[in-house]
Formats: sequence, C-alpha cells, structure tokens
Amino acid sequence: METKSIFKSKIFVLNAVVALLAILDIITPDLLNVFELSLPTQHKIMALIALFVGILNIFLRTITNSAVTFKSNDDLNLKQ
Repeated sequence: METKSIFKSKIFVLNAVVALLAILDIITPDLLNVFELSLPTQHKIMALIALFVGILNIFLRTITNSAVTFKSNDDLNLKQ
C-alpha cells in the first residue's frame, strides 16, 4: 500500500489546527469574549466547531487513498 508522511495528511493538519485552537482557548479563556458573546453562545460556537470538525474528519477519511506513516514512502524504499 502506498504511504505518505503524516505531515502531508489533511486529517493530521486539520486535527493539529483544532488542537492548537483548543490549547489557545484553554490558555486564553476570554478568546471568544472579544466579540462580547454570552457564555452559552460561546459554548454553542465551540459545539458547532466540534461538530464541523467531526464531519470534516469523516469526509476526509472517505477520500483518503493512502496510509500515513512518520516516514515517507521514499524512506521505506531506501531500506529495502
């Protein structure tokens, strides 16, 4: 099976960006408060983002045609 580096994976990039946003939200809890939104509205926004990311992960997984690895396919071929 054809493999590619994990860093070329759209799913990995999407999840890394969302993880960074979550860390930023934990470090700076008032991040969404810049828009002067109520706490329930902030929770709804975060829930919608989580739903969107989940759906996008499923979609990206369905169009994936290769496995990922920490080493590229070229690295694996050199060892053979």
